[in-house]
Amino acid sequence: MSVAYHPGTAPLVVRPGLALLTPDLGTARRAWELLTTGAGPDELLRDLVRDGFAGMPPFVLVDAA
Repeated sequence: MSVAYHPGTAPLVVRPGLALLTPDLGTARRAWELLTTGAGPDELLRDLVRDGFAGMPPFVLVDAA
């Protein structure tokens, strides 16, 4: 297995089986906090839509579990 770092403008929050990519730093920080408490994709999605669909930040959520 290899690991690579490529600088960019969108933070990627990852744990085994779950990844969230978003250019919104606040969303990435909240996702990190949620994931460190054991949250799963359902909790991440609830946080992403907390302000309604019109207020959702751009994101990619991958659940490979």
